Amino acid sequence: LTGMLLGFIGLIIIFVEGISISSIALLGLAAVVVSAATQSLGSVLIKQQKPDFHPIAITAGSIVISLPLFFLNCVVSGGWPETIPLKSALSILYLAIIGSSIGFPLYFYLLKHLSPERVAIVTLITPVTALLIGAYLNGEIISSKVW
Repeated sequence: LTGMLLGFIGLIIIFVEGISISSIALLGLAAVVVSAATQSLGSVLIKQQKPDFHPIAITAGSIVISLPLFFLNCVVSGGWPETIPLKSALSILYLAIIGSSIGFPLYFYLLKHLSPERVAIVTLITPVTALLIGAYLNGEIISSKVW
């Protein structure tokens, strides 16, 4: 609970500079909160219900469930783009290989051997690491508004 409070205070400090919340932004924030809560609940339930799970089986199951939702989103949002820039295609390939094929099995391996609250630190480190790698590869400047 203390960690959650400190995290919330940290977010306020980070975003206080440019807070302007529209109804769309509120919807996005709500989606992020629901997403984080769902992911956390999933980790706890997997650990409680299936303590001897196989990390690759959980990863494969997650992909099997999410792919139809991805394709449904493509249909609803207007389909595939006509062209995909090389940098975007390479980013997608990186996410597929490193994020899905390597990252998720490693995450679930950690979850199998550690408590969910210890593994949760990975979900805090990952976005910051991705931001720093993206800034390095794209020559972006990281300001307080990025955080």
